Amino acid sequence: MSFPNFKFALFNQEERKKLVHKNIFEKLSFVTGVEVSLNSNYTISNALSKYKRVLVSFEEFANEQKLMESQFTISDLGNHFMKSLKIANMFEARTFAQTIVNSAFEFSKIKNTKFISERSNSSTDNTRYILHQDGKIFTDFIMVTINETLKPQSNFINEQNKITSFHLRSKNSDKTDAKIAALGIGEAISLLSYQVLGGNNPQIYLRINSVYPLERAIQQNNFYQNSILHDVQIKHRTSVEMLKYLFTKEQPERAAKPRILNYSKWFWDNIENYFMGVLPTEVKNNIER
Repeated sequence: MSFPNFKFALFNQEERKKLVHKNIFEKLSFVTGVEVSLNSNYTISNALSKYKRVLVSFEEFANEQKLMESQFTISDLGNHFMKSLKIANMFEARTFAQTIVNSAFEFSKIKNTKFISERSNSSTDNTRYILHQDGKIFTDFIMVTINETLKPQSNFINEQNKITSFHLRSKNSDKTDAKIAALGIGEAISLLSYQVLGGNNPQIYLRINSVYPLERAIQQNNFYQNSILHDVQIKHRTSVEMLKYLFTKEQPERAAKPRILNYSKWFWDNIENYFMGVLPTEVKNNIER
């Protein structure tokens, strides 16, 4: 049995029953690993300090919003981070603000508490949020989680600048979600990178820092345009038409030698023009049709 076939049988209940030593595998407890790599400029100590600074900034914003019972947008939080954390780029600050909001919603789900909610009077272009509790509970949750992740006490591997911690998937699924919520913040500010490893039920985690572009694309429906895909399509069409033009040309000469010489000169002249950005008129016309 090949290793891929063995892996398939191990993780498929029906196939596992066919294995000769199936009883052994029934006793295994599958785990999930979270692998974290700190960026070269950071140690665990100053990474934790940076986390604390970021969370205190959010805590100040959250407590002010709660005190005033006001709603806020991603732009509001982004502007606060620009001043408090000295983030020069407005879009970078807003992207980070969206990451914090996403983690706050994840915190609400994991702890089954109403910490943040989206207001019903929000528009798609200007989503508004309200905080229902003090920011400190979110700060404490993230700091405890990131400490457990970067300084685990059991079931972990620490090699060079990489820390991998493990826990039972079936009993501690919230552990993975909590770590992802905490690590997403660190990744957004280039403190670290991470990946989720293994488990009985492998999953793909998508981290979306801003849902606004997705919502806008859905609203546009058939009118949605993607400039990158459109550019790729044009380049592909141009390449196809250029190849057809080069390799389907018929030379009028009947004798082999002049036909080959004239075609070769014509071919390389057009290749040179192509790489200089000059397309033959026939190719242009075919692309525009």
